[in-house]
Amino acid sequence: MNFAKGDRIELVHTSDPHTRLEPGDLGTVRRYDPLLQHLYIDWDNGSRLALLLDAGDCACHAPPPKRLWPASASFPRTR
Repeated sequence: MNFAKGDRIELVHTSDPHTRLEPGDLGTVRRYDPLLQHLYIDWDNGSRLALLLDAGDCACHAPPPKRLWPASASFPRTR
């Protein structure tokens, strides 16, 4: 799998016993080293844990956020 800076990702699995990250946590790719298979992430919870993909850690691209309003909708006016 290929990752680029700014990609939104979702944690699938990490074997790091010292992290509070859980499967489903989201983050933004800071850097990806395809040679070493290291994925550096700014997690939404404030963690900066890197994933070692060659050591069993796993992440996938996150689905786009769900919209609450259609793109063409206008917001209701408030007084």
